[in-house]
Amino acid sequence: LYRLSCTLYRLSCTLYRLSCTLYRLSCTLYRLSCTLYRLSCTLYRLSCTLYRLSLTLYRLSCTLYRLSCTLYRLSCTLDRLFCHVNTFHASGSISCTCNLIP
Repeated sequence: LYRLSCTLYRLSCTLYRLSCTLYRLSCTLYRLSCTLYRLSCTLYRLSCTLYRLSLTLYRLSCTLYRLSCTLYRLSCTLDRLFCHVNTFHASGSISCTCNLIP
């Protein structure tokens, strides 16, 4: 009976140590999952920031494009108002003789 009780006692100690080891492992895994969760949140916020930045840059490029179109149309209008002879060169440039210059 004594040996049986000793064996049971040693078995209970072994099981206790095993449970402690498993508990420490579960704590480690929990901390790791928390770290990974925080990392994923950080990456998500970074991706949102980059998306908003790219959207802002896209809108800016659209605005600049529309501005360049407006300036181009203005220059065409001014050409039609002040120039009476347009000459197209092989290089693609345009020159005109303006009415304002004697």
